[in-house]
Amino acid sequence: MGLPTHITQRVEHDRLRTFSARLRTGLFVYPVLLAVLWGGTSYHEQHFLLLLVLSALMLSGVSFRFVLTLPSRIQTDPLRRFWLPSISLTVLLIACPLGLLLSLAIRWYGLSSWNFSILMIWMAGITAGSMVTFSPNYKVMQLQIYSLLLPALADRKSVV
Repeated sequence: MGLPTHITQRVEHDRLRTFSARLRTGLFVYPVLLAVLWGGTSYHEQHFLLLLVLSALMLSGVSFRFVLTLPSRIQTDPLRRFWLPSISLTVLLIACPLGLLLSLAIRWYGLSSWNFSILMIWMAGITAGSMVTFSPNYKVMQLQIYSLLLPALADRKSVV
């Protein structure tokens, strides 16, 4: 014997609305990180094309997530069952390039360089923030954390 349908639907709607608001609130971090990478490191001088492509992927993920998390989309979207897979896609579009950038910074610049230090500090903050932001959905949280950290951990040459 469960709750009445209208209560279950209301709780689900509130859960999605809260999760959406959390996702939207954390979006500002990524463009700021890109501005710091482009303006405060030598990454863009030495690896311009790679940083450009990864930045474009991240910004497309940020833009797509912003549209997906607009309050009107959550309330009226008839394709709501595709919302969570679409959010997962934005996680991959944002987190995978960041994870790759961290891994390559370790490989190219070592653990004592400014490029690595900036990325590592931001990654620690983004990882901690992800734990809070994605806590309503454990699978999406795992996808975010693994996408951020596995490239650096999987690259044996960067760790040794």
